[in-house]
Amino acid sequence: MIFGFALKLGLIPFSFWLPAVASAAAPMTTALIVSVVDIATFGELAALRDAAPWIFSGHATAWLTVALLSMFGGAVLALAQTELKRMLAYSTIDDLGFLLLGLIVGGPIGMAGAGLGALSHALSKVVLFGAVGVAEARIGKSVTLDTRGLAARLPIAGAAFIAAALSFIGVPPGFGFVGYWRIYVAATQFGGLALIIALLAIAALDLLCYARAIHRTWLGSPQIQVTGAPAYLAVSVVASLAVIAVLLGCYPSVVTGAAAPGLLALAR
Repeated sequence: MIFGFALKLGLIPFSFWLPAVASAAAPMTTALIVSVVDIATFGELAALRDAAPWIFSGHATAWLTVALLSMFGGAVLALAQTELKRMLAYSTIDDLGFLLLGLIVGGPIGMAGAGLGALSHALSKVVLFGAVGVAEARIGKSVTLDTRGLAARLPIAGAAFIAAALSFIGVPPGFGFVGYWRIYVAATQFGGLALIIALLAIAALDLLCYARAIHRTWLGSPQIQVTGAPAYLAVSVVASLAVIAVLLGCYPSVVTGAAAPGLLALAR
């Protein structure tokens, strides 16, 4: 079971296929895989966690090893990439490991965090890959860390990427914060200080990875010409989903049914 789900989700050490697909396929093809196929698989795993909890409780060490390897390995390998699509693929592996931790910890808080985190993951990844896809269609080649100043040429796609990136790594008021803080709370109860230190180290790597991508790829003076025809529909969809990710973070009761007072106060 562990082998099968790890392979299907692309978790380390079975992650060889996901970055290769991200590099070779169109960005929205990869977005469908990580936002629909992978999240549907994660939903099956969550249902299994509820129906047969012994699979997790009886083998927690094995599951936790896969989760931590995926988080650390995905974060470090994402930092090693220069192509944005491969970076997004490795950060997907990192985040799926984090969501898996929510299932391992279990309980109402852990399960709620995993479910909300999975929804945020799907939404953010569609926007991130979509923004990169819009950029690649306009410049006619892959977006890398040397593709400077894209936001000056493609301001809406750039703003959507930045908003989705911040939401994805759990920066409020993005929707990612709503699920991820629940996993942090549950992880504190499960693994104590050592696990929290590990999660904070991974969060720092994630922040560095996306801050570097935003700074080097989207910000600054443009150093590339945009030649392709504008894709108004694609840009509109990507921008709308980015706005939804922020609005859901400001008003989480739309999804959770109970407002998060701290987040709402921060949003105000």
